[in-house]
Amino acid sequence: MGAGELAHIQVLLGQATGLEKPVLTGLTRDARNTIRPFGVISSYEAAAKAYSSVLDGYASPEGDLAGVVFAQENWNIFDQSEGYYVHVSKGEITKDLVEKLRGSWTVKTERDQREVVRRLVDRYEIPRFFDDAAEGLPTQECFVRFDASARALIAEPLARSHKARFRVDVALSRTAAAPRFLAGLERVLPDPRKRQALQEFVGCLALRVTPWQDCDRRMAILWGPGGSGKSTFIEVARSLLPPELVASVPPKTWGDEFSRARLEGVWLNYCTELAGNQLIATDILKQVLSGETVTARHRYGQEREIRPIALHVVATNELPRISDSSGALDRRLLVIHFDQALSQAEMDGRFLKSLREERPGIIAWAAEGAERLMSRGHFELPPGHAEAMLRMKFGDDIVSLFAHTQLERAPDHRVTSADLRAALANYAVEQGHDRAVAAGSGPMRRLSSLMEVNYGAKRSASNNAPFYTGVALKRPPAPQDAETGLEGL
Repeated sequence: MGAGELAHIQVLLGQATGLEKPVLTGLTRDARNTIRPFGVISSYEAAAKAYSSVLDGYASPEGDLAGVVFAQENWNIFDQSEGYYVHVSKGEITKDLVEKLRGSWTVKTERDQREVVRRLVDRYEIPRFFDDAAEGLPTQECFVRFDASARALIAEPLARSHKARFRVDVALSRTAAAPRFLAGLERVLPDPRKRQALQEFVGCLALRVTPWQDCDRRMAILWGPGGSGKSTFIEVARSLLPPELVASVPPKTWGDEFSRARLEGVWLNYCTELAGNQLIATDILKQVLSGETVTARHRYGQEREIRPIALHVVATNELPRISDSSGALDRRLLVIHFDQALSQAEMDGRFLKSLREERPGIIAWAAEGAERLMSRGHFELPPGHAEAMLRMKFGDDIVSLFAHTQLERAPDHRVTSADLRAALANYAVEQGHDRAVAAGSGPMRRLSSLMEVNYGAKRSASNNAPFYTGVALKRPPAPQDAETGLEGL
């Protein structure tokens, strides 16, 4: 209806009712802004209020628990039949808003729609709503969690109070098997202690549990040559979670507030190729891995605080470098050395696809690891972890590596300077370096200082032959060491 026709109708109504023109204009405006079944919608705020009734109809609040919540830059609506909060994109919400309020000027343009959605966000936003979500795994039939008093996994009905955001489409069965997966894992990780550590870390990921004595160990570094199964394993871990709970934000980008925003609400963050010898910023690494609040900013958004909850899995052919003299990263990282590369003939491009039918068995395997870890309360660090941590700190600094790996405190022992020189030279050769790195007085002065600081060693001499007390070589000098010609260095 055109403006001329409306003006003519107003004149006729005025003649028939005797109402003044301002009143008639208001009545006409209300008639044009009436959207069934909501009534008059004459402002963005009225539009937001009207659509709120639609959202609340989808999932009404239950006590203190919201049915609809905007958190972590996403809409989440509790689905009673599914038992969890379903992720709904901003685009889906906007599309539904336009459909429900069709005909209202408040949703006519994209700018209008943004204004209404902004007011909806103000109504429903609870930024850290999922921070206290229950630890456990929502499955097809129940919610599985670790019970500290029973020291075992237990099953209970899915409830809104769990604040689950997905559920796996299988039932947890202790008897489910994954023979192909386990055989492949044993091929690339023949040491059962490494497989156990990996199983327990995946248990933490899948069941979102945290060992009470090891709560900061939130990053697994899978280190080894190409073709050793590291990236394949990451793909398996990814398959256990829905896409909205997975991100790929490399640690080198964590210093950027926009990158940190991508970690919000994520359960798994992965990186399939960490550049070798890359120096990782230690301060932000410690913050993110400990779950401290950090500032972040989404594109076109305001700066705000988030608390990253993700576990991180990174794969690398060469160990990165970390600058940490505090030892704080020692309790935040889990290094697993994949030292068995597959031959070209052993590689199977269909392996991942073949594991789809073993998903129930892989979840059962992860649950077994979670239960064992939570009963113990901490990780048992696998072989190679301690040495890898030292390599990340010291790189190719042979003297520092030797001091930390080849010596030990021994109050009633003495070791000669000649034996130390020979052992240092042999260690350098073992690590792929020339024995000349131990030559000269410089390396021994550094080693002497490290022994004093780390072990309380004291330097003395007898008949002009220097020796150190309070420290010992973990391995006795090899017989050929005395013939190396290093005694006079």
